[in-house]
Amino acid sequence: TGISSPYEAPEDPEIRIDTTQLTAEEAAEQIIDYLSRS
Repeated sequence: TGISSPYEAPEDPEIRIDTTQLTAEEAAEQIIDYLSRS
């Protein structure tokens, strides 16, 4: 849980953004769409 601890990916995230396939603008649009539906 500290800054030196390894990253642990969530087991069941609410949203997944594939940044290898999307531009920053497309990723932001997906996040905004998700938030507006929540």
